Amino acid sequence: KLGLPVVLTLCLYQGPTIGYCQPASVQQVALDFPGLQLVVAHACYPWIPQIFSVAAVCGNVWLLPDLYLLNPMTPGNEMYANGLRWLDCERILFGSAYPCYDMRQAVEDMERFDLTPAQREKLLYGNAAALLRL
Repeated sequence: KLGLPVVLTLCLYQGPTIGYCQPASVQQVALDFPGLQLVVAHACYPWIPQIFSVAAVCGNVWLLPDLYLLNPMTPGNEMYANGLRWLDCERILFGSAYPCYDMRQAVEDMERFDLTPAQREKLLYGNAAALLRL
């Protein structure tokens, strides 16, 4: 009712098994509460194509892939980069997961994605501003 987003932290390390971070649960909540803005921190790692598919069909799902996108050593991180381009950076939020991953390093690592200036602006500011109604 207040228009505040809800942040869900979903990834391999949250929960006793990998089943706790499956994107189908996010999609069900998004469909049940279409006025609720859901931010998925860690973007359901390692269910990368699935969560981008959910974000593509649910306009109230926002992804915050943070270190799983930015760290070039993360298995599958290129799938996140492909997801960025597929969604044209819509509803994707920048974050580093500091202190787990250094903010300066996160910005440097983002450069390898060759984003357009418009995509970069969305990722670094515009999407967050839209989500928070700034």
